[in-house]
Amino acid sequence: MVKIALWASCVVLGFASCSLKPTTNVAYSLVDGVGDASREWVQDLLWWWKSVDPSLEYQGLSATEIQNCDLAQFQNLRVFLNPGGNTYNQLTSLKQSGRDNILKFIQRTSPSAYVGFCAGGYLAAKEYYWESAKEDEAYFNKYGVAPPLGSFPYAVEGSLTDIADDQFGDVEPAGVQYRVVNVSNGHKMLYYGGSTFGWNQAPDVQDPNLEVLAYFSDFYGYLSYNLPAVWRYKNLLLTSVHPEADNCTKYDCPPAGTIPTDNILQNRAWLANYINTVAGTNFVIPEVPLQPVFDTTAPHASYPVMGCYGGGTPGQAPILFCDDFDVDAGVVPSGLWNWQRGQTAYNSPAPWNTSYTSKFGLPSSGNGYAVASQDASNNDWASIVTFPVSTPSGAVLSFERRGQMSRGGLFTVQYTTNAGASWTNLRLAALSSNWKKEQYNLPAANSLQVRFNCGGSGLCALDSVSIVSPSSRMV
Repeated sequence: MVKIALWASCVVLGFASCSLKPTTNVAYSLVDGVGDASREWVQDLLWWWKSVDPSLEYQGLSATEIQNCDLAQFQNLRVFLNPGGNTYNQLTSLKQSGRDNILKFIQRTSPSAYVGFCAGGYLAAKEYYWESAKEDEAYFNKYGVAPPLGSFPYAVEGSLTDIADDQFGDVEPAGVQYRVVNVSNGHKMLYYGGSTFGWNQAPDVQDPNLEVLAYFSDFYGYLSYNLPAVWRYKNLLLTSVHPEADNCTKYDCPPAGTIPTDNILQNRAWLANYINTVAGTNFVIPEVPLQPVFDTTAPHASYPVMGCYGGGTPGQAPILFCDDFDVDAGVVPSGLWNWQRGQTAYNSPAPWNTSYTSKFGLPSSGNGYAVASQDASNNDWASIVTFPVSTPSGAVLSFERRGQMSRGGLFTVQYTTNAGASWTNLRLAALSSNWKKEQYNLPAANSLQVRFNCGGSGLCALDSVSIVSPSSRMV
């Protein structure tokens, strides 16, 4: 573990409680809410970088120091690093004065750069969705907490439960909250609950100031099939993944060896290059055995066609919609990318996810299924909604369903023909703890979506969902 000395000098530019040295050119946040592993990753990155360039002078700042330091007045300060952790707790710790001092640093006319890892990316946004629950300025005002910076003037969302469910623990493998993912430049990076846009509820961003530096290769979004993993916006460098991560040996780090050493150093060099670019600095970057790749090409030209379509085209073939939640051997599961998800409240219920383990029982067929495991004292619900399709007269919805509900738990199915302005409930067959196939007629509609809801307390499991036109029905 790298030990970083916190400078105790005082009285800089008239701020008696500000210990920021006038020679410091890189500062990083040590406020409450910064994760232990994230802090160590940032410290290790800076120690590694300074080992070849002594001109890089870095310093960690507590919440009190950020509140009392007018960062914008320190002309040698060029980079502010915001580690991952818990965004709400970081904003609570910063208070309005600390938040405003970071914002003034970002907005000053002389060169500056803000680098936000994971929680730092949420903190920089206008607003964000945390596992479907919206946290905007009104939300923070309700609790008397300073709102996010808004320097990235768009909504972001996470955690990306297709990759790893940070809040509730993943279902594959059970309880794991991180995952090593492939990004579009060929690097391998650690994902630990970070944000993106175009995935589920936050719209894709089209802005000439936006430059996506790396995308997720194995995952797709409901609103965009190319999901940003790292992006630049003006003097912001924001990440969903953790290019700064290494294999530390305690806190909530992944086990040693999770990320190969050559990949760690490759990611550091890649990140350091972009920090120099965004900040306008020219710190010397250490040589690494595996050279970084700066290809920013988007990996996907369209959504893939699932095997259950039988080679047809979604929305045009006789099978209008299908999802068997299966993956081929050796393929990284991409989750519920062709479904939109929602939940009614923070912390409950858990969102729908896909399972490839036996934790919740075996699938009806294949190797995967969708699952929502709830434990709520009221009827808060989570839902998944299909892509919209045009249904002819005689179209049929079929699926396999099972569940075990208690304490007012519910498992309902609805459809809408007006983009969710109103929903019609299907009269469902009795719920069973065993898989049971169900079929229902759907009306003709230009745009129809089906929603599966799970609420209260219990388990909802879903498999082999399809919407078919009359010509594809079995006789």
